[in-house]
Amino acid sequence: MKITPSIVARTLVAALLVVLVLRFWAQGGDDLPPHEFAYGTALKSSEAIPERMAQFLSLEVMDPNEIQIETFVGNRSEKNLTPLITYISSQKNHDFGPLMAALKNVDQLTNQKEKAIQLVKTLLPYKDLLRNESQQDSIIVFVYYGLKQPSNLPQEPG
Repeated sequence: MKITPSIVARTLVAALLVVLVLRFWAQGGDDLPPHEFAYGTALKSSEAIPERMAQFLSLEVMDPNEIQIETFVGNRSEKNLTPLITYISSQKNHDFGPLMAALKNVDQLTNQKEKAIQLVKTLLPYKDLLRNESQQDSIIVFVYYGLKQPSNLPQEPG
């Protein structure tokens, strides 16, 4: 694997996020999502996912202009929900009409943070009907996020 400036930049951003989170935590900050969300262990209920996403994506260090959704289905990817909508509409074993209408509405949202949260809220009631273990590795929705530049973060007194 070739080390590119992009990989170095992403590594530095990730390290900065870790430092900022740990520093905030050490100061007694309680606005961060609980550790079980951050480390990927099971939440008490899947219904908590949208709230935790909103909490995470609303952290002060997050740059709302850097949040972006990208959907992968098979070999097709787009920076919207079209591949997912197309895949779900091809499923003939259930009536996903209401889900399709809701997903199309979610896809029209321009605020990417809100789009990500609404996508999860929309899909959760259908999670059992949508479960397809043979396709689970070929249907992925990424929510990319970025941090504010350090100069755009509030300065701490001291």
